[in-house]
Amino acid sequence: MQALEIFPYLVEHSADAILMTDANLRVSFANYAFNQLVSRTVLGDSLRTLWWHEDWPLYDHVIESAQIGSMFSTTRVSGFVRIIDQFPGIKIVGRLAADWNRTRGYQAAEKLLRANPPGTLDVIWAASGEMALGALAALEAVNRQHEVKIFSNDVTPESTELIRQGRLQAETHHGFADWGWFGAKVAVMLALGQPVPEYFDIRPRTVYRSNVSHFYPDPQLEPIDWPAIARQQPLPTQITIGWIQAAATGVYETATRFLEKAAADARAHGIPAHVVTRLLAHPDDFAGAAAIIEQYIVERVDVIVLSTVKVAVIRRALRQAKVAGIPVIVVNQLEPIEGCDVACYIGFDNTVAGVISGYAVVNYLGGPGVLGRHLTAVVDLAVPLDLAWWEECYRSAATPQQHIGGRVAIIEGISGSWQGEHRLTQANGDPIDVDTTTFPVHNKRGEFLGLAAAFRDATKRKAIEQSLKAYSDHLEELVEQRTHDLQLAY
Repeated sequence: MQALEIFPYLVEHSADAILMTDANLRVSFANYAFNQLVSRTVLGDSLRTLWWHEDWPLYDHVIESAQIGSMFSTTRVSGFVRIIDQFPGIKIVGRLAADWNRTRGYQAAEKLLRANPPGTLDVIWAASGEMALGALAALEAVNRQHEVKIFSNDVTPESTELIRQGRLQAETHHGFADWGWFGAKVAVMLALGQPVPEYFDIRPRTVYRSNVSHFYPDPQLEPIDWPAIARQQPLPTQITIGWIQAAATGVYETATRFLEKAAADARAHGIPAHVVTRLLAHPDDFAGAAAIIEQYIVERVDVIVLSTVKVAVIRRALRQAKVAGIPVIVVNQLEPIEGCDVACYIGFDNTVAGVISGYAVVNYLGGPGVLGRHLTAVVDLAVPLDLAWWEECYRSAATPQQHIGGRVAIIEGISGSWQGEHRLTQANGDPIDVDTTTFPVHNKRGEFLGLAAAFRDATKRKAIEQSLKAYSDHLEELVEQRTHDLQLAY
């Protein structure tokens, strides 16, 4: 199905949607480019390299404001496919979404296994550990775990035990222990008025059977020099870190555990750091996250730490935190969030995580590295298998293409969809702001055919938002002035 066949359906089912042609916009078929828009860079290259020269005006003023979940899924899959596509002997034979959920991961794997009977599938790659664990259960239920290997993302205590047992082939480490460990360090430094980096990159790395002990049960984390932090200024009687745990899963429970562990380590060195944790009702409870932020403001915590949530819902609460003088740390991503005052991002580049996963799968299917059948490297287990390591491995090894081949199925978090804003150019040269939604088209086998895009005229919405922002900024100025006057009065 071509994009132009889909557009009329979108218009029929969405009253305020507009066709690009109706809006006097040029029609552009750039599926791969649309799929990459949410990534800041692709292996260090500008996104502009993904566009044809005549489509460069469409790239201008791209605003990265993807919905929670879709950005992670799209960028990880994009990085993964970017590597897989370099090897013509590797075929992607299916692609389904499982919404980051273990049960749906099981269901997606069942469909992929039915569509690809024994002898026609080598690897299932999942964008998250929860979906991978569901897929593993589906594999083992039909006794195909020896034929089909699972590669995944995350690395939790549960998944590392499965890697240790040889039931999961490899995972890309997203550093959940690092979120908590270094999150506590940055939080304490902020509470003490010390400068902190705007971004803290934990660097995704490959975890496999030989090096799994370096990650769990005792992750090898860089020691924190608490005495050096403590002696820079007099210490308060207490430092309270307000942590919002997004879900009761291994991912967030690991972050909580190491946040508390680092705070205990700080206390052992005389810094009175304490963590207050509140759990959301479910990962998509964005209103609940805003309510917890407001509660932490009332309780006068010193720093708020949270994972990425839907920004539109919590933006007001984040502004209130700023007015109250409470800095905010966001974990789980490095991509900056437009319109939010965030003191520090602790996370990783999701595209890089996908790329590393891609190299690991290529390695297993015959490429160089530590997992495969050819050109197996011997490495010091303390050496991190990060992007730099994999790139050097593939630069220095000339692997015959005939050695690399296999069939791969993808389980993605959200099915390639992306929501955000663009500024497009009309035929008369005038710009127009549009809200953009892209989503994938698959055939009945789950194979990805392309992306369809819907555009909505955002001119009125943008004008209202600017008016509301100006009003909100004015109110904040009045509050700040009133607070200042009251402080002077006392």
